[in-house]
Amino acid sequence: MQSLLIQLGEHGKLLKQLVEVRRLPPASYTDMEWQVASALCELLVLADAQLRLLFAKRNRIDFAGIAQAAIRALGDEQNPTDLALQLDYRIKHILVDEYQDISINQYMLLQQLTRGRFSDETNTLFLVSDPMQSIYRFREAEVGLFLNT
Repeated sequence: MQSLLIQLGEHGKLLKQLVEVRRLPPASYTDMEWQVASALCELLVLADAQLRLLFAKRNRIDFAGIAQAAIRALGDEQNPTDLALQLDYRIKHILVDEYQDISINQYMLLQQLTRGRFSDETNTLFLVSDPMQSIYRFREAEVGLFLNT
């Protein structure tokens, strides 16, 4: 054990990470904390519904709403819409610039647009990206999606 502790002590980065683990919140929540989390989830659903109603009333939409509408317009893998089937034959090449700034909604949309499309060499997907330049966190950009891709 002493030998292991000495070896671990030589890795400053690991030691810092272990110290950070000790500072993490508890892995479980009290009943009261679960009640608060549950209430917040319900509140977020209601706030989202109110925002959608306000947008509809004012004939407006936000950036995330556009992506969600596009995702809904394509259906899903088991039930693609007529639009999805039509686009499947028409879209041959997709170019995404600034891919490091992709949001989860945009990622899901891109997955739908590319699902099952690369069985031959007639369809292409080209992603341009530099994860060091990710600046759109305010637009829900997730640089982790780039790294995962």
